[in-house]
Amino acid sequence: MKRAHHSNLAFLDLLFNMLLCFVTFFIITLIHVKAEQSDHGKLNIDLDSYIMIVATWPESYTDDVDLYVRGPDGSVVFFRNKDTEYMHIDRDDLGSLGDTRREDFEEHTYTNREIVTVRKNMQGEYIVNAHLYAKRSYDPVPVDIIIYKVRDRKVIDERVVSFTHRGQEQTIARFVVEKAGEIKKLKNTYTPIARKILRGF
Repeated sequence: MKRAHHSNLAFLDLLFNMLLCFVTFFIITLIHVKAEQSDHGKLNIDLDSYIMIVATWPESYTDDVDLYVRGPDGSVVFFRNKDTEYMHIDRDDLGSLGDTRREDFEEHTYTNREIVTVRKNMQGEYIVNAHLYAKRSYDPVPVDIIIYKVRDRKVIDERVVSFTHRGQEQTIARFVVEKAGEIKKLKNTYTPIARKILRGF
C-alpha cells in the first residue's frame, strides 16, 4: 500500500502569486493617482499668458545658440539659470554636442532647438535675446525664433537672425504682458543681457 505524500508547495505558490498580483495592482493605482494629480496641476496654469519662445537652427550647423529671457522682475532664464518662479528652459540645445547618437550602426542627427516657457501671468516687460555661445561652423548660422501665445494660438513675433561669430548677441523681441493678459510689442532696441551675465562667470 502506497503512502500518500502531502506538500504545501502548490499552496505557497498560489499565495505568492496572489501577493505579487496585489502589489502590481497597488503600484498601478498609485501611478494613476499621481498622473491625475499632475493633470489637475496643469489645469491650474493660467493659459491666458502662457508663452513659448522657440529658437531653431538647421541640423547641418553645429553651433551652440542660447536664449536669454529677462522678465518683469529682472530675473533671467538661460543655460545656467534654467528656472525662475514663472519661467523655465524646456530644452537647452548645445548644437552638435549630444545630438548625434549611434543606433544599429546608423547615425541619427537631431534638430537644433532651444525652448523657453513662461508659465504664468507675470505682468510687465520681457526681453528676448539670442547669444552665440560657440561657433563651430564656417558659414553664418540662420536662427528662426518664434514667440507664441499658446492659448490663443497666436504668434507674437517671428524672425530669422544670422550669427557670424562667437559671443554675438542680438535682441530678438521686447513685449509687455498687460493686466488682461494682452501682449503689446515694443520697439526692438538692442539690450545686452548675456554679455553682462557671462562676465561674472
